[in-house]
Amino acid sequence: MKNRKYIMPLVALSFGLAACQADETETSTPTEESSTENDSSTDKATSELVDEEEIPTEGEPADPQYALLEQAKDEYYSGELDAAAGTLSRLLQNDLSDNELLKAEAEDLKEEISQQQTENAKETTESHVTSEYPEERQSTLLSEEYEAAKEQSLSEATDEELGSFLTEKEVQKNEPVVDAEATDESETTEKIAMTKEEAENHAFEQVLDRAVVEGENYFYFVNYAQENWVQVEAREAVEQDGVAFSNLIGIYRYNVVTDEMQKLDVITGEYNAIEEQ
Repeated sequence: MKNRKYIMPLVALSFGLAACQADETETSTPTEESSTENDSSTDKATSELVDEEEIPTEGEPADPQYALLEQAKDEYYSGELDAAAGTLSRLLQNDLSDNELLKAEAEDLKEEISQQQTENAKETTESHVTSEYPEERQSTLLSEEYEAAKEQSLSEATDEELGSFLTEKEVQKNEPVVDAEATDESETTEKIAMTKEEAENHAFEQVLDRAVVEGENYFYFVNYAQENWVQVEAREAVEQDGVAFSNLIGIYRYNVVTDEMQKLDVITGEYNAIEEQ
């Protein structure tokens, strides 16, 4: 604490030096105690503020469980109901016994989405004759591939047309696929003989192992796209109120030459690199 200096008027000297010193002592002492208390209070408040900043708060973005919940909300509000339900399904597979609030919020949102999915599925069932390819007609990848090849929406295709398309895909599986010009000779030597079927099988195994997308009611679509990339779509079969539909667990792609793996962001439409889980 800084020393305080007092300038006294000359007339005050007549009361004696002793009295002056006594007054000065009585005046300065409480001031020092008050200042010390204020300093102590300030230090304590500062310490508490620092402690609060250092302690992670519940629900901060770094928590992967909360990150999944936020992802599901973003997908839901973007109109991607299948993706939002799939994200929540993966979240609820975890042990959330230590976070009942998170679990309850996730379950409530999933129930709300399921009701909307059920209504949509009922409308689809009423407007379409029962198909021999119910799962295929739910695939995002197959829909995109069919429309690109046939210039027709998959929802408008008959079962006969869809069946012929699937047969064509099976015939093409024996074609070699690795692009030698896009790779180094050393990388290509071992993989140049890969057929579409072999590339798809290899990519499928990599996605299952590294992205951990296996579930009791999961089904998959695997498609060799182009430039050594194989797409893998994972879905979860759901039946509710007498109608069947599916949740989108994820769409991945794997490069059979570079060993890269990415996941589709359904909101932006872009693939982003993912790490092994």
